Amino acid sequence: MRSQRYFDTFPATIAGSCANFVPAKILVGIWNAPVICIIVLWSQMMVWQHRADMRRHLGRLEHTQLRDVGIAPLDARREFSKPFWRA
Repeated sequence: MRSQRYFDTFPATIAGSCANFVPAKILVGIWNAPVICIIVLWSQMMVWQHRADMRRHLGRLEHTQLRDVGIAPLDARREFSKPFWRA
């Protein structure tokens, strides 16, 4: 029963956007471990893609646009230069 309790709360523990789309009953079963790994990896990849997109857009903003949203150009350049896997 220990694994059943874990799988009941599993969707809440996944980081990313797919957490709301995975019913706990689908994840129950010994053969679903690869499915869980795929879901977690896909979720992480989506987070990385979102970070990369946001940083790319931030790098395209002009100084006046950065000033409008309250971001210093140095801070924007620092954020833009971070790799996608670093938060």
